[in-house]
Parts: sequence; structure tokens; C-alpha cells
Amino acid sequence: CEHDVADGVLIGTAYTFTFDDADLSTDAITVPLKKIEDSDTQPVLSPDELGDIGETLLAVESKDMTALSSCVEYPVYVGIDDGVEVKNADDFMKLDASKIYTDELMKGIETTDLMTIDKSEAGVVLGDADNGHTVIVNAEDGCITGINP
Repeated sequence: CEHDVADGVLIGTAYTFTFDDADLSTDAITVPLKKIEDSDTQPVLSPDELGDIGETLLAVESKDMTALSSCVEYPVYVGIDDGVEVKNADDFMKLDASKIYTDELMKGIETTDLMTIDKSEAGVVLGDADNGHTVIVNAEDGCITGINP
């Protein structure tokens, strides 16, 4: 595989991958990688911020309540039932996981574009902000400050 990356492959940095001429829709696992290059487009967030956010994304995608609870800054607002403020990890673990890991939240998390994601005063919004199915993360420390399934 040929490569043209200035500093080697680094987490949180964007690259362009070129594969041998093949139909990637059929069996991408067996398609040989031809070239890796630095991308002209870079993520808005720093590599550290992306790493912290990655932990949250993995916890949500795996539907792992223990992992998710370790990403939370308590107390945290969780938009289930009439909305609840969860004071600690023990209370978080008592929540009904099926009410958190809704199809809408999972689809929103799955389609989050980390290249164009923005920071605001509220933090980084992961998920479908247009329809309110989100996880809000403090970009400074990577902790979840709100969950709106």
C-alpha cells in the first residue's frame, strides 16, 4: 500500500483511502487498499475531543448501560417519561435501557457526521438534532450532559 501521510496515521485526523478497482458494495473486506493520503478536509474538533466523543458513540452503539453511565456527568437530564434528573451512576443503571436506546436515537447516532459536527455552549450534539433524538457531550471533558432519546 502506497502512503502519502505527513505524520503517519493519527487518531482524529482525516485521510483519503483509495482501493483497487473493485465493487466495494459486494465484499469490501477483501478489496485491497491501494493508497492512503492526507485529506484536504479535517474535522472541526480536536483529536482529543473526537476520542472522548468516540467513547460515548461506542457506548451508545453497543447499548451498554455501564459504559454509557461512565461517560455521564452527574447530575444529568434524561428525556424519558416526563424527563428525569439522574443524580448518580446507581440511579442511571436503574433506568429502562429500552427507553434510552430508542430506534430514533440509534439511527441519529449512526448518522452523526464527526467531520462537520459543531460545538456550542451546550456542548457537542450527537444524533438527530432536527428531531431532538440526541446525546449532548461537553467537548472539553467528553462527559454527557444530556440524553434525549
